[in-house]
Amino acid sequence: MVGDEHENPVLENLYEEMKCGIFTNPNGEVLIVHDQPIQSRIEWVEYDKNTNQFALIHENGKIQDLGIELDQAVIGNLSHAQEVTLSYLLDKKIKSSQTVVLLVKDY
Repeated sequence: MVGDEHENPVLENLYEEMKCGIFTNPNGEVLIVHDQPIQSRIEWVEYDKNTNQFALIHENGKIQDLGIELDQAVIGNLSHAQEVTLSYLLDKKIKSSQTVVLLVKDY
C-alpha cells in the first residue's frame, strides 16, 4: 500500500515548526509573518469563530493550525477580513509573500 492514504491530514502547528506571528487591524487586513518557508502552497485560510481555530489549508488538503492564541482585538478584526497575506521574512526582509482567501466559519 502507498503511505499517502494513511498520512495524517493534520500537520503540526505552524508555531511549533517556526517563529510566526499574526498582525491585524480594524480595516480587516491580516498579515501572518514566518521565518521559514511553509512546506507547501497555502490554498486558503479558515477561522472558526466558535473554536477560535485559525487554520492554513495546504494545496494537498492538509490542515495546519496557526498555533497562536488569538486575543480579543485580533478576533474582532478577523470578522472584517476577507484575505490573509502570508509573508516569509529572511534577515528582516520579505523573501516571498502570498495572499489567500479567508473563510470565516460562524455556525
